Amino acid sequence: MTQGLEIRPVLTMSDELNSLMVEADLEGHHFMRRLRKEWEAGLNRFDGDGEFLLGAYCDQRLCGVGGLNADPYSSLPAIGRLRHLYVAPPARRLGIGTMLVNEIRVRAMQRFLALRLRTSSVAAAAFYDRLGFEKTDEEAASHVIRFH
Repeated sequence: MTQGLEIRPVLTMSDELNSLMVEADLEGHHFMRRLRKEWEAGLNRFDGDGEFLLGAYCDQRLCGVGGLNADPYSSLPAIGRLRHLYVAPPARRLGIGTMLVNEIRVRAMQRFLALRLRTSSVAAAAFYDRLGFEKTDEEAASHVIRFH
């Protein structure tokens, strides 16, 4: 784990998020750009019941994000969706992604029966597998973890 790491809610779109977005774009991960566009358009501000966007701050600097929404692809209101998990390349392999996912999972258990996500990345799929998510053939999801 990392000294000087703090995980706290992200309440506004900041210039720091732009830095993460640029890094993600360079890696071909366009979901960070979508996160910003949807936030600015008011389409997803992670402000519904049980929803939030968390930032991982390494020595007061944003180094990762991850969020939770009610799953917009499910007709069941008790299904959550892990969204937009991204950790900046220099901050990887320090446990930050794991800490973000674990915090999202703990908070999700208070409101949702299951947490779904979708990834097409082999490395990300292996990461979620290690954290106890199961592969699924469910529509609009690659992985799921059930709480109850």
